[in-house]
Amino acid sequence: MPTLFHTRCEALRFPFLARKRHLFSIRTVYKSIKIDIMIYMEPLLIYKALSNETRRQILLWLKNPKEFFDERKYLQQGISFQIGVCVGDIQAKVGLAQSVISSYLLTMQQAGLLESERIGKWTYYRRNEKTIQEFADYIQKEL
Repeated sequence: MPTLFHTRCEALRFPFLARKRHLFSIRTVYKSIKIDIMIYMEPLLIYKALSNETRRQILLWLKNPKEFFDERKYLQQGISFQIGVCVGDIQAKVGLAQSVISSYLLTMQQAGLLESERIGKWTYYRRNEKTIQEFADYIQKEL
């Protein structure tokens, strides 16, 4: 997913946003652009996200999290897998560094394959079935 400023040259096109005192404005504009971009499915971002075996494996695990993760500790906290699966649990299952898993999850979220929800200091991820279905329909019609 593109960010607001890819290069210094692009930042110069928006000098009123590039100043430190307008940092809040940059975040506000970026959030509004991000929301607008995420309304539409972007097949190239999805292809990129699915090109990695670990990301595909995570997507499979999130399809049926009860089969792959222990729900008891979620239920003890008063939440269920409908909220999603905690990043820490995904990281423990994959066995890679937390920063790598966070990067993978962000890539899938930017592609629209995942949705996240933050509760306290924890972030939970779940599949975005609507986008996955749109992509499946796109593949069937276009390829």
